[in-house]
Amino acid sequence: MIYAGALAAQLVALGLPGPRAARQASQPRPALPRPADPPSRRVKLLRLAPAGSDKLVHVALFAAPTFAGLRAGLDPLLVVGSQLIAAPATELAQDTVVAGRGGNIRDVGADLLGVVLGAAAGAIAGRAK
Repeated sequence: MIYAGALAAQLVALGLPGPRAARQASQPRPALPRPADPPSRRVKLLRLAPAGSDKLVHVALFAAPTFAGLRAGLDPLLVVGSQLIAAPATELAQDTVVAGRGGNIRDVGADLLGVVLGAAAGAIAGRAK
């Protein structure tokens, strides 16, 4: 059950439209260029976070389901393999399908690091029982 929740959270977080999509959908394109719109509250809040802190979110989004799947006793090859495939696939989807988002190779690296850390934590926890 925890594994399913972790996967659902991962898919929701990685599939949410980005801030550019909301801005584009809410306002028609002007005929003439105009000054940039002031940033939304969400964007202002994100600017308070240190640069690169989104990578920690990527690590967590892949470590949690990997760890939960291994602790649930699922086949390690299936759990780790699916996460290794999901890492680049989600970034590709963000770049091509999800509105207002873009794929990033550094995000793929953070995702893969999350898989490795989740698998390591799952292995350590499995030995401890």
